[in-house]
Amino acid sequence: MPGDCEIHVVVAMQNPLPSHAKDNLCHRKVANRSSENPNQNTIKMCFTNHPRRRTLKLRLEVPMSASMRAREETVGNTLDSRGDTPSVASGLFVQAMGRAVSGVTVVATDGKAGRFAVTVSAMSSVSAEPPLVLACIQRRCPANRAVRENGVFSINVLAAAQAHVSDTFAGRPRQGEPFDFAVGEWRQAATGAPCLRGAVAVFDCALWSAHEAGSHTIFIGRVLAVGANEAAPLLYTGRRYGRPMLLDI
Repeated sequence: MPGDCEIHVVVAMQNPLPSHAKDNLCHRKVANRSSENPNQNTIKMCFTNHPRRRTLKLRLEVPMSASMRAREETVGNTLDSRGDTPSVASGLFVQAMGRAVSGVTVVATDGKAGRFAVTVSAMSSVSAEPPLVLACIQRRCPANRAVRENGVFSINVLAAAQAHVSDTFAGRPRQGEPFDFAVGEWRQAATGAPCLRGAVAVFDCALWSAHEAGSHTIFIGRVLAVGANEAAPLLYTGRRYGRPMLLDI
């Protein structure tokens, strides 16, 4: 189950247990959350006797605490085998990334934390079973907090004719106010997230997990619904917009 931690403890037994004791050990006990201490973790215990190995296996399932979740979000930092090697200069990194070609998306959310959207180029599929997608959002962006609190978001892949929508949700509108939903026509998805009409593809997502990585948060969403049309997608490279051109090869 996502979010659970499983701890396995094997205790050596000096002698095999008698048959009448096996039934007593093969049981499951659930400790309910205490009303006096709502922060108490629920513990599930499952005992199984293994007479051939003369062992007793104790299995605990403990819901992940806030500190354990924080550890999970930062564990990626410990996998850097070259941690003592300096990173490339940010300017050089940005310059090189500018040579890459990416699609342009707008990530939008709505709910108790409010209605927000932001232009994002770092979007990708993660898995087909279950269907998962990811989008990276700057930590200081208001949409970051809103996605966390609302627990839902949409990823809208922009069409070539929607460059003005990209500019608006990047905070530099050609006209009107930054981050103004009036720049496009929107519908409400089943999750409540806003979906942009005319987008090349739309992914309606429930928040699956969030992982901190440098200046951004990687949000992974489980896709509940999709929409698509045949319009040409909007591309971005070298600080300029473009559209695909098929090669006759």
